[in-house]
Amino acid sequence: MIRKIFKHQASLLLLLGLSLALMGACGTDSDEFTAPAATPAANNDGFGSARSGSTYPEADGDLPNAEPKMKVTDSTGLQDVTEFIGSAPIHVSFSSNVTNLGDYTPLYEWHVYKSGQEQNPYLVRTDADFEYDFKETGKSYISLQISFVKGTDTVEYALETPFSVEAPTTPCA
Repeated sequence: MIRKIFKHQASLLLLLGLSLALMGACGTDSDEFTAPAATPAANNDGFGSARSGSTYPEADGDLPNAEPKMKVTDSTGLQDVTEFIGSAPIHVSFSSNVTNLGDYTPLYEWHVYKSGQEQNPYLVRTDADFEYDFKETGKSYISLQISFVKGTDTVEYALETPFSVEAPTTPCA
């Protein structure tokens, strides 16, 4: 999910709301106007993204975005997957794959955590990409948040569905 935050966002949204209300009151068909809240982007990468809060007419392609990937190396080679179940140790590479960076500065935060422990990750990485060997049994989830900063503008990205890696307690057949 991606959203753009502006310093004076609340004031701009209030003005936009008043403008829309006046347009409706003046006989304009109000169905033709919609507030710029959470609009799904045309994104076929399976992760989806939404933009909200922007009151500026920017094309979706103008904002920075990411297409994160998880690659697992196993006995069959390298696999590009979103979830993986296999015997430990499991070697995994994570990449953020940022697009349309422009003049924005990205601030990355990868979290690796166990189920129910989203607020208490056992591993945090702040690099664009990283590798990790999962050596313990159990299921781990991997999430990514990126803040793209340019002056007072911030575009937030969050991986909607975390990656998962599982090493069962009994060896895989």
